[in-house]
Amino acid sequence: MEIYRAGKIPDIPFIRTAIRRILNKPISAFSSFIARVDALIRDHGFPIAARLAVQELAGGVRAQGSVAIPKEGPVVIASNHP
Repeated sequence: MEIYRAGKIPDIPFIRTAIRRILNKPISAFSSFIARVDALIRDHGFPIAARLAVQELAGGVRAQGSVAIPKEGPVVIASNHP
């Protein structure tokens, strides 16, 4: 598999089986999440899907100084990690 070559994981069945068992559940959960986001984009548009993705992946958004965001016209939003 590509992932093994990319990670330079040796072609040893025991190691690959262990990695597969460890990663199977999180990869499956992430794939299901992406499928849900994709369906939301199709059915309701990007803004609603983005709201779900941000809520689930980042725990939401906290805005400071939002009163300074203009109602119309261009705006630059810069994200910073806490």
